[in-house]
Amino acid sequence: MSATRWESLRGVWLTGSPSFPAGLSRVGALASEQEWRVRAAITGRSLGRPVDAVLPGDSVLRRAVEMSRARRSDELTRFDGDVSGHDVPDPTAPDRVVSPTSLEEWASCPHAYFVHRLLHVEPVESPEELVQISALEVGNLIHETLDRFFAEQRAAGTVPQGTQVWTAAQRRALIRIASEVADEFEGRGITGHRLLWQQERARILADLQYLLDDDEKLRAATGRQQVRSELIFGMRGADAVEVPLPDGRTIRFRGSADRVDRTGDAIIVVDYKTGSTRRFQALSEDDPTGGGTKLQLPVYAHAARAELNVPAATVSAEYWFLRRDRGKRIELPLTDAVNRAHAEALAVIADGIAAGLFPHRPPKDDGYAGFIECAYCDPDGLGTKEHRARWMRKRFDPRLKTYLRLVEPDAAAEQTS
Repeated sequence: MSATRWESLRGVWLTGSPSFPAGLSRVGALASEQEWRVRAAITGRSLGRPVDAVLPGDSVLRRAVEMSRARRSDELTRFDGDVSGHDVPDPTAPDRVVSPTSLEEWASCPHAYFVHRLLHVEPVESPEELVQISALEVGNLIHETLDRFFAEQRAAGTVPQGTQVWTAAQRRALIRIASEVADEFEGRGITGHRLLWQQERARILADLQYLLDDDEKLRAATGRQQVRSELIFGMRGADAVEVPLPDGRTIRFRGSADRVDRTGDAIIVVDYKTGSTRRFQALSEDDPTGGGTKLQLPVYAHAARAELNVPAATVSAEYWFLRRDRGKRIELPLTDAVNRAHAEALAVIADGIAAGLFPHRPPKDDGYAGFIECAYCDPDGLGTKEHRARWMRKRFDPRLKTYLRLVEPDAAAEQTS
């Protein structure tokens, strides 16, 4: 029985206690003086009075009450994400190189960024409970396969152009490389149950063949030709890409795009995606960052412009979907308007991180069995009801004004109206 269903049960046969303090408020006899002080605090005697006056000599309980009051307030406090005054790494510092996905994480949930990127805490994994390979590892497998395959073809000078098709030998080479990478993943113990993995492995091999089919159709229709099998920046000895902010600061990025195509004077940077288009459909020139949560494409376009020395107007970047929405692409040109909106979103994120603002901003809905959208907001999988209610109160803290305007513009507009 799930915990949420247990909470809904009713009956004279059922006796429960939602928490330790709640239990102290109900029982007749208590075991210690400290428990009596806890009861005094939770039954309202301390309301409206200084904590020190109500709980003299009990520093633990005093701090607990202080935390409880702070979390119930409408202000962001040190108990729910405010670490201002401490030394927090500034993304705009000259010696810092960051990834677009790390800044996206702050925009999605600042608390997750703090715990993951600054404290370096990872969700606990239980390999013995792994039933099937995760979507993340499927993506990693496909990306690694395509990196090796296209690098091999480019080294041999055999990447087809224009209306040329992939030969049977090249398709066999792709299957060979994919099988080698799949064996490596299986050896790491991350592919799950053997029978389920056999099915998923066959689907992956089929999806890779479909990619070559889609590549042939696209080149025949547009005249695009691949000029790079991978675009690396800020790592492996490659220079970082500097993206200027509106106030003159810069953020130095690292990362890699999957390929670079050219058609005439235009450059298109491609990032393969193995998921669906659902989280990317709102991207447009009016909102090129998805509220700060989709920063990659403009960064890739900047990287291509710097690497290939081409004008900004001729560069665009696109997501190319390989599996669930196979063949679909979402393209974003690096126009002046896109560049400006992207830089403004980066400035909001960089300022929020440097200011030490890391509130919980949980997903709108709880996850389900086998899927938790934010493991840092919902580490036990029991839901984020309390975090969500707290965010709804604290999001109107004046220090979060620019952040709220970026990620929830409707709520920000409602506040000012």
